[in-house]
Amino acid sequence: MTDVKPVPEPKRKTLRDEHAQVTRQRIADAARRLFLRSGYAATTLVEIAVEAGVAVQTVYAVFGSKAGILDALRESVMAQPEARDFYREAMASPSAARRIELFARSIRWRWERSADVTAITWKLGSRFSKPARKTAALSFWSSTSKIRLLSITRAF
Repeated sequence: MTDVKPVPEPKRKTLRDEHAQVTRQRIADAARRLFLRSGYAATTLVEIAVEAGVAVQTVYAVFGSKAGILDALRESVMAQPEARDFYREAMASPSAARRIELFARSIRWRWERSADVTAITWKLGSRFSKPARKTAALSFWSSTSKIRLLSITRAF
């Protein structure tokens, strides 16, 4: 007879975890609005805290800095579940044309829902030379998009 160990129940989110996620989202949303309206450089962490309805110490504790907030906004663009679903469906499709169509849809989905984050990044980069601006505006797109495009084109 073999010993069968019971599978542990998935850990349920605590109320504290849920509150922390809501706070994180409120800060990110407030920063997104303020960065777009006033510009990244002109926006202070105090303004973000006031807009989010939290203490400035909370902003520091959650994100560490404005750069941390902007990084989180960029990551949220790439982590959109709907766009990921289009990508997964593309990779599973036996048709090359369908793979390309769905891959393009995943990119379009991200761009349509993140034009403001791209604009914030672009404006931030406008203080630098054109190559640096291009790098700043597109860096968070390039690595994952290149990998995905390569995986699609290898099927041909």
